[in-house]
Amino acid sequence: MGRARSLILETEGAGTIAYLTMLFGLVGVNYIGGKPKAALEYAQEFLSLAQSRGPSELSLIGHQLVGMTLIVIGDYPAALSHLECAVTLDQPEEHRELAFRFGRDLGVRALSIRAWALWHGGCPDQAIKAGHEALRQARQSVHLETLAYGLCYSCLTAVSARQAPEAEELANELAAFAREHGFAFLFGHGLIGQGWAMTQRLPGVAGVERIRDGLAATRAAGSRFHEPMVLGLLAEALGLAGDIEAGLEVLAEALASAEASGARGNDAELHRLRGNLLGRVPSPDWAEVEVCFRKALVVAREQSTRGFELRAAVSLARLLADQGRRDEARELFAPIYGWFTEGFDTQDLGEVKALLDGFGGA
Repeated sequence: MGRARSLILETEGAGTIAYLTMLFGLVGVNYIGGKPKAALEYAQEFLSLAQSRGPSELSLIGHQLVGMTLIVIGDYPAALSHLECAVTLDQPEEHRELAFRFGRDLGVRALSIRAWALWHGGCPDQAIKAGHEALRQARQSVHLETLAYGLCYSCLTAVSARQAPEAEELANELAAFAREHGFAFLFGHGLIGQGWAMTQRLPGVAGVERIRDGLAATRAAGSRFHEPMVLGLLAEALGLAGDIEAGLEVLAEALASAEASGARGNDAELHRLRGNLLGRVPSPDWAEVEVCFRKALVVAREQSTRGFELRAAVSLARLLADQGRRDEARELFAPIYGWFTEGFDTQDLGEVKALLDGFGGA
């Protein structure tokens, strides 16, 4: 693609549809290949050129490309801002020609990814509503890829929000649809979603193996799409199955992969999971466990992911409470809980409410 890019620049120049199509492909190759930093550079170039041309449909694509890549990198507020722009610019009746060229309904994928960003932004109810609307529109699309990615991102959002029944339903549909239509790496993500949901329902080897099968399928297809996150799900499944050492080994791989690739958007959750597993080894080093939870909290705050911040605070607060530091625990997460204005029937906020009640009321 690099040679083709040079040829287009030599013969036609930047800003042509041919060049933008090439940039679009370069974003996709690097994004799916687990190289988000390179993908972001191409996405930002696409957006800049698109905005200089004027047509809103090209800017829509640029904002969507930048937004989806920033989620992987871990800049959640900027990601949400770009995705909001993409959704606002969507005019389906006016974008049919470009939808044909880029093989998808332009606004639906932005809407799907926006739902995931909303969850990280601390808006779980809005995330669910946006995800359902994205999937409704995806089912009406004539583009198979639109529905495949809609199912994938809806499943990722459900997994992040710990909505196991919904995640399993979406993963089952994704795996069947991707297998039927030849989306190899998305088929792997369907298996991963199935395995995670299985471990939530009944921890054991079967769920672990399903995630491993999905990971193998994505890698065989040349995909490293959200791999640190997938490795985190595998580590969690191993821990639930009782294989603590294997889980810690996978987490080490996940953190190393994130550092090497720049896919840091799941770092907070990886550190939290590491603390959880270290707390289950024989003779735990509780100081090290606390370091992991505090690292998770710091990273979540740096990246402005309210979802991961809340989860890290709950893990740390439980540790502090177990050590008799109940006032410190309550002071830690009461303000975080107080920030939320929705999602009180979700698992994460339900756990916080139960802890606060145990400390003598919210």
